[in-house]
Amino acid sequence: MRGQIMVVDDHQATAELLAFGLSGFGYVKVFSDAFSAGAWLRSGEVPRVAIVDWCLGDGANGLDLVRLIRSDRRFDGIQVAMLTGKVDAQSYGEAAQAGVDRYFCKPVELLYIQRWVAGVFGA
Repeated sequence: MRGQIMVVDDHQATAELLAFGLSGFGYVKVFSDAFSAGAWLRSGEVPRVAIVDWCLGDGANGLDLVRLIRSDRRFDGIQVAMLTGKVDAQSYGEAAQAGVDRYFCKPVELLYIQRWVAGVFGA
């Protein structure tokens, strides 16, 4: 089964690795900032999966994008993963409260993300 995947990460190498590694599951749209990703979502696009970096280079907070996704009923079916270097319990709790479905700590093996996406798509 294939679907649309949104990756939001300001680190180009990470974004490219995710795009390449997840392309077998469907179309991967990559953004380097939350503003562009939010604008894309508001245009009517609805991915099945969103993988969002917590700290984005433009000072944006990936949690704000997650909150935007969770505040709009059009996006109820999106599964959201947070990709971050934050490993403390407080950060994990903040992500869960924002509506994150899966929390990946950097550095993360691509295989773990691929398995999660495969489970979401039923592949």
